[in-house]
Amino acid sequence: MNVFISWSKDKSRETASSLRELIKGCLAPINVWTSHVDMEAGTKWYFEIENHLEKASVGIVCITAENLSSPWLLFEAGAMLKAKNLIPYLVGISTDKLPGPLKQYQVCTADRDGTLKLLKALDLANGSVIEKEILETRFDTFWPTADHRINGAMHNNINKIQYPLGVEGIFKNRSDGYDWFVQYLRAEAESQGPNKRLWIIGSSLQGFDVGGANRYTIFDAIEKVRTPQCLRVLLTDPDISHYREKPEEKGKGQIEQEILASLKKLMETYKVPTDCIKLYGGTPTVSAIATSTHMLLNPYPYGIPAHKCFSLIVKKTSDDSDIYNQYIEAHFEKGWKYGKPLAMPLKMGNEQHKDKPEFLPQEPDPLDTTFGAWADIACDDRVYNNRHVLLAQQVK
Repeated sequence: MNVFISWSKDKSRETASSLRELIKGCLAPINVWTSHVDMEAGTKWYFEIENHLEKASVGIVCITAENLSSPWLLFEAGAMLKAKNLIPYLVGISTDKLPGPLKQYQVCTADRDGTLKLLKALDLANGSVIEKEILETRFDTFWPTADHRINGAMHNNINKIQYPLGVEGIFKNRSDGYDWFVQYLRAEAESQGPNKRLWIIGSSLQGFDVGGANRYTIFDAIEKVRTPQCLRVLLTDPDISHYREKPEEKGKGQIEQEILASLKKLMETYKVPTDCIKLYGGTPTVSAIATSTHMLLNPYPYGIPAHKCFSLIVKKTSDDSDIYNQYIEAHFEKGWKYGKPLAMPLKMGNEQHKDKPEFLPQEPDPLDTTFGAWADIACDDRVYNNRHVLLAQQVK
């Protein structure tokens, strides 16, 4: 389903941006279009707007005190009268202030109840694909940020404070953070730019491959980004995965099987080249996904399952020391540098590897003592004994 959001003047434009992000976070299957965000440079703007007006099933008009008599807003509203649903979204004004033609439509106000009513109306128009409880949970997560941007709901002094270092959002668990991050993930997968990027770090990919039929998973993005220039997947080496079993509340060998299943799905189902995948001899202290503009970070202590811990979404800024750039350099670049490439095909037939996919990690350079930015578990003699012997010789 296509939704067109109309705006005019500054406050209405900010409202349109906030609504767009809120809808994408709560109702991912719905396509939302607003001119100042989605129109590409160089397009013939009038025809582009007219085209999206024609395609829209639902039109939302963001109305504020400063644009009540805007000719352009009234033009777009008039064009959207042909849509199946037209919803005036009122920011700080009452219904009696509405221009004549819009008074006949049921409005939604820019408070919590009115905005939730708007989202439920959109879901209903789209065939009620999101369960009520899930929609309300997502809304409770995303509404405070939208409320702050639309209504300035926080105290005036706090309004003047901007999130430092590129922090865009803080979420109580990984699932909530991922649901909001999907808008950036999808945009990156669909983009055609030269700096396209999808870099992923995790013990396995299971945590980003869950949800109902309408949830956009990490593999939906990977399917569109499968070149070594754009895609990097760095997973925990299955041989040391047992270190995370107790903190993750997993049974013996379960994480190893999750990693192997992720690798098999990457290579066999999605035909991802082995150059895009590496294994690391440690477990990450932060699961992460990076696009060219944003990053999802899921840090966690050793004693708690990762999916239960808070998540951050950060954006790339002009500051080279922001969180995005810190993690690109220390977590992604160094982790990838010291990860072990995959060797294809497997030509061994011993018992130890009979149930594993047809690949083995290549051994890293045993003389390389700089082992990356993850939690190093190279002290496991059972796995890295040869490396220890050589390192011991170096020390002597």
